[in-house]
Formats: sequence, structure tokens, C-alpha cells
Amino acid sequence: MLLRTTPPDRKWLKRLRENGFTARKQYNSSAGTKHTLALAQLKKRLLGIAGYAVILPNLETDVYKILQRGELFPLKYKMMTGEPSQCHRNSALLWEANKDKVNLCTGYALSAHGGIWRQHSWCFHRADNKVVETTVGRIAYFGYAMTALEADLFLCENE
Repeated sequence: MLLRTTPPDRKWLKRLRENGFTARKQYNSSAGTKHTLALAQLKKRLLGIAGYAVILPNLETDVYKILQRGELFPLKYKMMTGEPSQCHRNSALLWEANKDKVNLCTGYALSAHGGIWRQHSWCFHRADNKVVETTVGRIAYFGYAMTALEADLFLCENE
């Protein structure tokens, strides 16, 4: 499978860093915390799939779940457009209205423009075996499907 992407724009990466995100090129593993080492492992796994960079928040609360339960989701997706830049909220509300049909998922998605992985949430339609995207289509989705309890908590945090 070949995923085609274009290199990231330097000005855009600078703006992300100014807003508390980073496209870390390397980690100091000898001085790193357990969390920092887990972020490095996640970055390596994502870039092993495709892409040029991974935009990581300073604290990724789901890093261990993503590493343990993460999977590459099918490239097929269907759009159910929600509010721009509100993937977590859009997906949580979509899941709440369709619990019998979809799973709520979170992890990272890869954009074709820039080839950058960024934190993202989506739903997965079980019968259609498709990602349900609520913002902008991506070319790869890596993450995990939440349990009902995890999804309920996620909904409460993102309503």
C-alpha cells in the first residue's frame, strides 16, 4: 500500500509549535520520561505506516491505549460533516446518536497535504466497514475503538 503525501509547510509547522503542539524530530531517551518514550514509540509506529511528521500534544492521555490497542483502519470512509476542527465533539455526538451502528474511535489521522499525522477522532460504521469522517477526509486512520464506557466518558469530556 502506497500512501501519497506532500511535505509539510514550514510556516504551518511553526504556527503549530506556537500553539503547544510539536512535530518532534527526536527524543532524548536517556533523559525521557515513560510518557516521552511512549510518544517516541507512537511516532515511530505512525511514520512506519507513511507520512513526514507527527504532531503530538505535550500530553497525549491516550498514548498507551493507542500503542496497545491501535490498528490501521480501512482507507474507505464516508463523510458526515460536522463542525470544522471539532472532530472529537462531532464524533462523540455521532456515536451517541448511532451507538447501535458505529464505534467511537480515537488516535491519529494522516493528511495527504503535508503528510502529517495529527490527533483525531472518528466513528467506524460496523456494517459498512468504513470510517465515518466528520471534518476533512484523511488518507489513513490509526487508533482504537473505544469500549462503551470509554465512549461515554469521552462524550462527557467533549460535549
